[in-house]
Amino acid sequence: AAAVDFIKWVYSDAKNDAAWFEQTMLPPARDDLTSNEAFTSILDQHPELKPYAENVPNAIPPMDNAKYNDLQTIIGEQAFNKVVKGGITPDAGWANMKKAIESALK
Repeated sequence: AAAVDFIKWVYSDAKNDAAWFEQTMLPPARDDLTSNEAFTSILDQHPELKPYAENVPNAIPPMDNAKYNDLQTIIGEQAFNKVVKGGITPDAGWANMKKAIESALK
C-alpha cells in the first residue's frame, strides 16, 4: 500500500518529475515535456536536452527479455563506447555488437 501511495504521489504532480529531471538530467517518460510549464526552465537552461524531450513521445519501451541488462552492457562494451572514443569504426562496432548479442541470445 505504501508503494502504491508513493507512486500515486510521484505521478500526481509534474513538479515531482521536474525535480527528477533537474537532478538527473534524464527526461521523465512524459509526452508533455515541451509543453508543460513545469519543464520550461529546465529546457531553457539546458537546450541540449530539448531534442530528447521532443522525442519522448516517439520512444519505444525496452524489450521484455531476461537478458536485457546484459544486452545493454554488450552494446556499450562491444560497440558504442569504443566507437565514441574512436577505438573502432562504426562498422566494426556494429559487427562486434551483433556477434556478441547473437551469442548471448543463444
